[in-house]
Amino acid sequence: MKFIISLILVIFLFNCSAESNKTTIMTTCFPVYSIVKELVGNNVIVEILVPATVSPHTYSPKPTDIKKSNMANVFISIADNYDGWSKTFQTKRHIQLIEFLPDSLKIYFGENFLPHTHDDGHNHTHSKDELDPHFWLDPLTVKAILPNLADTLSIIFPELKNQIKNNANNFSKRLDLIYKEALAHLRNVKGQGLFLQHPSFLYFANRYGLDYLGAIEESPGKEPGPRFLSELVKKIKQSGVQAIFTEPQLNKKAAEIIAKEANVLLYEIDPVGNIQIHKNYSDLILKNAKIISKALSK
Repeated sequence: MKFIISLILVIFLFNCSAESNKTTIMTTCFPVYSIVKELVGNNVIVEILVPATVSPHTYSPKPTDIKKSNMANVFISIADNYDGWSKTFQTKRHIQLIEFLPDSLKIYFGENFLPHTHDDGHNHTHSKDELDPHFWLDPLTVKAILPNLADTLSIIFPELKNQIKNNANNFSKRLDLIYKEALAHLRNVKGQGLFLQHPSFLYFANRYGLDYLGAIEESPGKEPGPRFLSELVKKIKQSGVQAIFTEPQLNKKAAEIIAKEANVLLYEIDPVGNIQIHKNYSDLILKNAKIISKALSK
């Protein structure tokens, strides 16, 4: 009996040790996860830190999050103005995907936004030279970052170099197909206007010929003041759009009020995604494309 108990204990300790030694990539959110997973496959454990119902913009990591992240071999985030709170982590390697974005594909907030005052009495507008970090919502922009991302991951995981290269090539081809499939859904609404809860779909709008007209929250979590809400309702009515869009990670209260006052429908699109709902990157793009197409179709 003592021998059996000792054997069970040895097996348990061996499994715990093996689990702790597994190569792990920690990502901040589903978009990062979905892209990285395509390259490394099942050879590396890829995890997501931020819960699907929370915006990475406003997330506040818990001590357990920091500890878990610091144990990962690599931590991968988006950008300083998206999930920059992760830069304080003491991870062995920290990669920001925005670093791989070609200058020719970068979109800046610039003149896309109207200054407005929030209820706290302060003006919260993006700087005209602030880079929009939501690049992953354009499949062809994601395609453009793959070569450098694949090279970087190959240096970190040299034993997976050939597989990462092959996976990147295959994913690149699928991104072309994803772009074309989304385009097929959106072709009939090209030129239609988008009113968003926050300016997360600019790369998407730019790629598919949609006209971004404004956002309820320029900065996530910053509720707009009554004057701005009134002006936005007027603008929505004048535009002739039939719908505006909210996001699952943000409070819908202001969006619901605006939709009612402007007499338009309210649809939910998801810039971040949810691993419980979206199987992969393709799911994230195509589900949003279908919803936007349905909402804007006359």
